[in-house]
Amino acid sequence: MRTKRATKATKATGAMRAVGATGAVGAVGATRALRDALGQFATGVAVITATTGRGDRLGVTVNSFTSVSLDPPLVLWCLSRRAPSAPAFAEAGRFAVNVLAAGQEHLSRRFATPLPDKFSGVETRLTSAGVPVLAGTLAHFACRTVTTYDGGDHLIFIGEVEHFHGAPGGEPLVFHSGAYRAVSVPERDRDVPERDGCRETAGDRKPGTAWKAAPATMAGAAMAG
Repeated sequence: MRTKRATKATKATGAMRAVGATGAVGAVGATRALRDALGQFATGVAVITATTGRGDRLGVTVNSFTSVSLDPPLVLWCLSRRAPSAPAFAEAGRFAVNVLAAGQEHLSRRFATPLPDKFSGVETRLTSAGVPVLAGTLAHFACRTVTTYDGGDHLIFIGEVEHFHGAPGGEPLVFHSGAYRAVSVPERDRDVPERDGCRETAGDRKPGTAWKAAPATMAGAAMAG
């Protein structure tokens, strides 16, 4: 004879099976389903770097980077509270966002893995504030930490951009559904004219963008700080 607890669990599991990925948050298996659903939103991949007051270098892979404001120039990124480097990033006062290019999966993996020295063998240079930035990236943004917010099981870092550099025309490293991907745009669609003040994109004309999946994943990347 089943107990009331077992009956309740069975009903919850049955409800999840019935609604699939649209299950209610809090039901059995919902955390995994929610994570999978959120993973359908394709993002870029970035490595956040910083330097502690003692001169130790910090680095962690994230896909939670986004712009917030142009005036003032603000960006944000999120880091798990369980990341070993979370307290150090919170105290650093400054950080750099390094936007990875296609073909830099090795950097993403490296900074997503706990290592004694993540920067060993990695080409970097220092900003005027002493923050390391990675070579060969699509862009980097050197920022001053404005504030840090409580985001549940994550910390939300808001930074004011003090200096930036971009390399237009490069291909980004993309993360989608648990895998790295690269966007391949046909040559004919790379340089398209502006139309009525708006830049025409390949999507305005006809499909032509191919997604290529890489076998490696970045699951829990922000956990390895």
